[in-house]
Amino acid sequence: MIQHAIWKELDNVRREMENAMHGWSDFPVNGSPFAHWVRGMGYPNIRVHQDEESVKVEAVIPGVDPDSLALSIEDKTLILSGDKPSWAGSEKSEVNGKAEGSFKRSVELPVKVDADQATAEYVHGVLSITMPKAQEAKARKIEVAVG
Repeated sequence: MIQHAIWKELDNVRREMENAMHGWSDFPVNGSPFAHWVRGMGYPNIRVHQDEESVKVEAVIPGVDPDSLALSIEDKTLILSGDKPSWAGSEKSEVNGKAEGSFKRSVELPVKVDADQATAEYVHGVLSITMPKAQEAKARKIEVAVG
C-alpha cells in the first residue's frame, strides 16, 4: 500500500513539473549556457539529419490527428505544433503516462532551408519533414585559377 502511494505522489510531482515548465521551449535562452538543454526538452521526440541537398526532421507523434498539425519555418527554426487527444471516457486515471493536449516544439535547423519547397508526410505516427537546403547553404566547388 505504501508503494502505491509513493508512485502516485511521484506522478503528482511529475505533473507539477510539466505545468511549471510549460512554454519553456519558447523561453528566450539564446546565448545562455542552458540553451541547448532547454530547446531539447519537450514533446515530441525529434531527429534532425542532413545530406548534401536537404535537411530532414522526423517527429514521433503517434495518435495525433494529422489535421491538427501546423508547421512553419522562420529563418533557421522549424516550429511544429498540434493537438494530441486525451483518453476517451470520463474516469480519472491513477497513473497516466500518455502525453496529451496541445504541444509546440521549436527545432533549430543546422542550415537555412528553402521553406517554399519543404514537404511533410505523416505515416504510422511519424511526421517526416524534408526541406531542401537554401542555395547559399549548399556546398559549392570553387575553381582555383593558376596564374
